[in-house]
Amino acid sequence: MSKLKGKWKALLVLNYLSAAVWAIMLLIYILVLWQSKHDWSEVKANVVTITLGGIALILFNIFFIYVLKQYFPSITLKGFAKFLYVSGLVFIGTLALLFVSLVFISSFDGFSNLSGSIDVYSLLTLIFSFIFAIINSLLFIWHFQLIDVLNRNSKEKMESVLNSIGINENNSAV
Repeated sequence: MSKLKGKWKALLVLNYLSAAVWAIMLLIYILVLWQSKHDWSEVKANVVTITLGGIALILFNIFFIYVLKQYFPSITLKGFAKFLYVSGLVFIGTLALLFVSLVFISSFDGFSNLSGSIDVYSLLTLIFSFIFAIINSLLFIWHFQLIDVLNRNSKEKMESVLNSIGINENNSAV
C-alpha cells in the first residue's frame, strides 16, 4: 500500500471526521432523549430511525476508511465489498441531498420573518446542514471517483506486469 496523497488523504480525513461527528451527535441525541420527559411511544419511531441511520453512516464511514487503506491504489472492488461500497454511496448521496434540502428549508423558514429577529435554532440548523451538505457531497463525489481510480490503476498494474513478462521473454530469447 502506498501513502495516500492529496485528495485521497483529504477523503480519508473527511471519513474519520464524519464518523467521529456522527458518533458524537448520536450519543448526544440518545442522551437528550434519555433525559427528556417525552412519552416514549411517540418518539420511538424517530429514535429507531435516527439511531439506525447514524449507526449505518458510521459503519459506512469505517468501511470507506478500510477500502482506502486496504484497496488503494490498485485493487479493484469485487463481490460483496463492491455491493457494500455502492450501497454506502447511495446512502451518503441520499444524505447529502437531505442536507441540501435542509439548508433551503431552514433558510426560508428561519429567515422568512420580517421582524428583524433571527431564530437561533434555524440559524444553527442552516449552518450545520450547510457544513454537512458540503462534507457529504465531497464524500459522495470522491468515493464515486475512487471506484474509477481503483479500476484504472488495477488495469494499468496488470498491463505493466504482462508487459514486463513479455519484455523479459524477449530479452531471454535473444
